[in-house]
Amino acid sequence: MTLFHRYCDAGNLDRLYDEEKDLLEAVDYHPELAGSGLLGRDVRKMAAPTTLAQMLSLFDNPTLVDRLVMHMGKALHSIEASSAAAERLLDQFRAGLAGGKGQHIDPIRKA
Repeated sequence: MTLFHRYCDAGNLDRLYDEEKDLLEAVDYHPELAGSGLLGRDVRKMAAPTTLAQMLSLFDNPTLVDRLVMHMGKALHSIEASSAAAERLLDQFRAGLAGGKGQHIDPIRKA
């Protein structure tokens, strides 16, 4: 969970502003959300095609996604509105993993 939430702080903030600005724009310049999308893009570049296909297929199962959001939310309990924040981070990761430009969302939105 820490990786999803803090990927922008792991030496990637300059990359977001210089090379991947579309991710920042899609989330109204919310660095944690853009970092999660960047993580998805980076995983996409590194993963073998079969591994990538398997990872993407996991997101087609709403039960698994809900369970993942619930567990991620528990890890965020002291950071902010946990399940809503986890869902936003996971949505951005999924968009990056799928090769998208980031999913435009309202980063202030609460569940």
